[in-house]
Amino acid sequence: MLDILNLNPGSFGLDISDLSLKLVRLKKRREGFYVSAINQLRLPAGLLHKGEVIKTAVLGEYIKKLIDKTEGLGTRQVSVCLPEEKSFLRVIQMPKMSSRELKRAVRYEAENYIPFSLDKVYLDSQVITEKSDDQAHVLVVAIPRKIVDPYVKAIEIAGLIPLSMEIESQAAARALTKGKKSDQPVYLIDLGATCTGFSVFYGNYLRFSSFIPVSSENFTLAVAKKLRKDREEAEALKKIHGFQNKGKIGKAIYKALEPKVKELAEELNKHIDYYENHFTDQNFKKAKGIQRAFFYGGGAELAGLPEYLSKKLHIKVEKGNPLINLVPSSKEAFGKSNKKISAFTVAIGLALREFKHD
Repeated sequence: MLDILNLNPGSFGLDISDLSLKLVRLKKRREGFYVSAINQLRLPAGLLHKGEVIKTAVLGEYIKKLIDKTEGLGTRQVSVCLPEEKSFLRVIQMPKMSSRELKRAVRYEAENYIPFSLDKVYLDSQVITEKSDDQAHVLVVAIPRKIVDPYVKAIEIAGLIPLSMEIESQAAARALTKGKKSDQPVYLIDLGATCTGFSVFYGNYLRFSSFIPVSSENFTLAVAKKLRKDREEAEALKKIHGFQNKGKIGKAIYKALEPKVKELAEELNKHIDYYENHFTDQNFKKAKGIQRAFFYGGGAELAGLPEYLSKKLHIKVEKGNPLINLVPSSKEAFGKSNKKISAFTVAIGLALREFKHD
């Protein structure tokens, strides 16, 4: 039930992916942020495809179903993520000018970088660093209207009020970095159900974002094919044995996963090389100084994978901690098994957006 006497009921984070909904509400006490509501719901295949909403009304009903069965929510205001693979993010250099002039100038300049017609996208920008007395770096994000509008419609069908929408990596960076900022550039790797997101975060902002068409679902299907199991059993075996090459079944799973894991490592190296070669001349520390990567998402729970990627990428790859900005007791909200915490990274980051100035 809503607190009708509260003129500022706050908001919660809602992570919408192809196969699931994840919800987190945070509140603030003197000692810090804590989880006041959390829930998730698996979606049937076909409602979304690679981040694009296919059945808007049905998605809206599933969101409503999740809201109705969530205790302690206390608000209808929501921050929602948008699909990484459908978005465009770029840091561009602009002359220093007033905010009003900059907004107008960015639209003209963005045409040189964005592979969409400007009348068909939602475009946002923000100054992130000043390079000199007469120049600044501006973060530009664009997402096609045909992608965004069905999300808004589904949210409204569920009876919710959308306060903000941002791409997944923006929310994840907020959750995984202490104090919601980083003094050193860091890579963020999201092994999701349909693709792998790759981004670079530094200071308070993303600097680069892309995606790789290798997913945790690819891993599951590889195990299913190799071991001649159905998808559900293959998923369970993958979670139990991981990518550790131990025991008879573990070695068979390792052999099944190895080609896909190698493909992932090779693609990550390509993206790292591209970033180093194209973006290290900007006015922040060079990507070659990056020695750390945070691994998150449902796929981050695959035992042995961070260690393997550390060797292949020649940097320290570690599972990110999405509770780093929350009070320690927040861990209890996930129950006795904490293996699903990483899957809530984006939802936690969205929920933290409410407190972005704290």
